[in-house]
Amino acid sequence: MCWHVLAGMGIILLLYADDIVLLARFPSDLDKQLRVLKDFCSTMGMTVKTDKTKVMIIKSKKDTYANFLYDNSNLEEVSSYKYLGIDIHHKLNWNYSIEKRINGGWKAYFGLENNCKATNLMTWDKNKPLFETLVTHVILYGCEVWGCSIFIESWRKIEQIQKRFITYNLKIKINTPYPILLIEVGVSLIESLAMTRLLLYKHKINNMGDHRLPKLAFNSSQNHLWLKRG
Repeated sequence: MCWHVLAGMGIILLLYADDIVLLARFPSDLDKQLRVLKDFCSTMGMTVKTDKTKVMIIKSKKDTYANFLYDNSNLEEVSSYKYLGIDIHHKLNWNYSIEKRINGGWKAYFGLENNCKATNLMTWDKNKPLFETLVTHVILYGCEVWGCSIFIESWRKIEQIQKRFITYNLKIKINTPYPILLIEVGVSLIESLAMTRLLLYKHKINNMGDHRLPKLAFNSSQNHLWLKRG
């Protein structure tokens, strides 16, 4: 059976709580894994929700594959899938995931803005921590993973959310230069917050044993990134 190889170790599945991800290089391998999963679940008295089970094929060509089945039920093939809150595209391009974070940030911001209007909560001292908690954290979720793969233009789009929050709440003209706004209100760039979190995560990774999978995966991704840039 073929699987994903990381630092010489074959990885055929990922487990977290009640979530499971099966990894396979060939359709026949995935078919076999699905049969094994079905046998295991039957033995343990467990069920799989096939309506929530998806197949994502990482491919560069427009190849077609036969439908994958679990217990005689067709599994839907998708171009992207959200795993542990992070959207992963079948082309392994972080642009899709980052756009999701930007859209989620705007959605969270307008939700905050509408709730503040409804409750007549319009003071900066109270709205600022709400924005940091309810909006910034939504935007930066998983930035330890995608933070190194984002372009300047995407950061500009992200910073527009915070600029809108500042100008709207303090009744400042929208064309006021962003750096001046940040200095006046004592707020950091969201990009700076992301880089801080990324560095803290890197420090945590460095303190792990060399055999730990998070460290092996992180180093592998960084090597791939540098090779791609080179």
